[in-house]
Amino acid sequence: MPYMVVMFTALAIIILLFIACAIWIINLINTRSSIGTIHFVIDTKEKRVFRNSPKTKNLSIIFDAEKSKFNQNTYISIDEFYEFFSKNTIEQIDEILTQKFDKTNTINFELNPKYKKKYTFLEAIVNIIAPRNKKQFTYDYKLTIFPKENDKFYCSIDWDVKRIKKLKVIKIDISTQIVKHNRGPYLVICGLLKPFFLIHDINSYLIKNLLNRLDLKSSDTKYYVKNGILFFIYKKPKEKKIEKLKYKISKINEYIEFDPLLNSIAMTDVRQIIDLDNLNEEMNKFSFQLFNLKVNNKSLDHVYYSFHNSWLDNKFSEFMTSFLNYQENNINQKYQIVESYIKNYSSGNSTTMKVIQVKVKNVSEQDYKFFNQIPYLKFIYEESWNEYILKKQNISKNTIIPISQENFIRFQETKNLKVLPTYLIYSFNNDFYFDQLKEKIIDLKKKNVPTALYVKNINKPLLNLINIAKIKILVISKDITKYINDTSVFYDCLNVLHITKSNDVFLLYELNNLSIDPHIVKKAGITGYFEPLL
Repeated sequence: MPYMVVMFTALAIIILLFIACAIWIINLINTRSSIGTIHFVIDTKEKRVFRNSPKTKNLSIIFDAEKSKFNQNTYISIDEFYEFFSKNTIEQIDEILTQKFDKTNTINFELNPKYKKKYTFLEAIVNIIAPRNKKQFTYDYKLTIFPKENDKFYCSIDWDVKRIKKLKVIKIDISTQIVKHNRGPYLVICGLLKPFFLIHDINSYLIKNLLNRLDLKSSDTKYYVKNGILFFIYKKPKEKKIEKLKYKISKINEYIEFDPLLNSIAMTDVRQIIDLDNLNEEMNKFSFQLFNLKVNNKSLDHVYYSFHNSWLDNKFSEFMTSFLNYQENNINQKYQIVESYIKNYSSGNSTTMKVIQVKVKNVSEQDYKFFNQIPYLKFIYEESWNEYILKKQNISKNTIIPISQENFIRFQETKNLKVLPTYLIYSFNNDFYFDQLKEKIIDLKKKNVPTALYVKNINKPLLNLINIAKIKILVISKDITKYINDTSVFYDCLNVLHITKSNDVFLLYELNNLSIDPHIVKKAGITGYFEPLL
């Protein structure tokens, strides 16, 4: 009998210890922070990083792993700092640190998946028992790097980890059906799509990620796409929920440059949508908000268009007058040809080579500048612009016509032209779709269609593209040449010069300012240039 008592007592103690241990581990897991900010300074001269913020507990994020030396008020080498990040992120950080930027840069970064080897035993247990699996969580990691001061960059890391709600998203084809919404009021969340999605399908993961960031709960979400705008229709929630959504949308707009899906995002009160005419009326409101936010992402007045907002009603009326005028003049091809001749830098004399664009007539300078910043509008009207040039101009091999990479990828060569122009491919953002461009350029080269690239960002994929795809001309844009007196930009131009020479590519510079150091002019190969058109 005493033996049985001892056995039961021992078993009870073991069970209690197991329960206590389980509770302790669960407590560790649950006390991990899911959101936080780390402030630090990167000293590029001494190649080290100084942290200002304390660590969080229980492996909330790998920067706070106990074995890492990234402690408050402590220096680590920049190489140790880079161990936290993926290879792609390191390249992005390097690019910012080595080039001259006069603005704050924010990037969405990726962590180094191999860093777990530096966990303590306890951290390893936490990570094994409750890993933040990519299929279960959505990650929002942002690194902000402020302009350099005395060889030092003041930086912050903001992170937010959320459990992914299981969503099923369904795209509704508006061209074939209008889903009636006649029991309003409704709240529409709308977003201006990135140019990439003007010619590519939207991955459902991106839709789910957006809904999770907005904390919109739904097991069966329908979304719509029309006129380059993505939108969702919800029953209008209470004011408290609207204020939370307004805050989240404002934060997304603040960092919209790095959003994978949208160029701007807003929300609008809608009474009903029952037919195509009704939908088009509402689409104009969405365009009004989203275009204004694209041009100025800090324009908080345009984030929410509520009922009975007289100020926005007046602004919307003004917008529609300008927008309809812009559309009408494009439909009727009321265009003006604008030319910029390629000039010899040393003599200033014009050559026979020229860049040609069109400008829409009967539109104020302010309106033209505004609508010209909207990728969707340039995308839909660019074919009309270029057809007008081909019809009105004597085209030669020295004629250069700009074309967006989205329209270039869809481009079909004009067979009734004896001489083809050189198409100057540009990006609405700073990056090219390198793989697709490479295939298209090589394919058109076989058909004797000459191509050129308009470059806003010099990086390794660009240099590889020049090596592989046989382009005729490379244009270094005014976005780069305005910094050409900066050492890092100058060396980037030297790399480009070397590769263009090796591949028999004609190098052109777009210049606003001709007051460049003669040494740079000679070394960077600035022989041909043109002044910005518009």
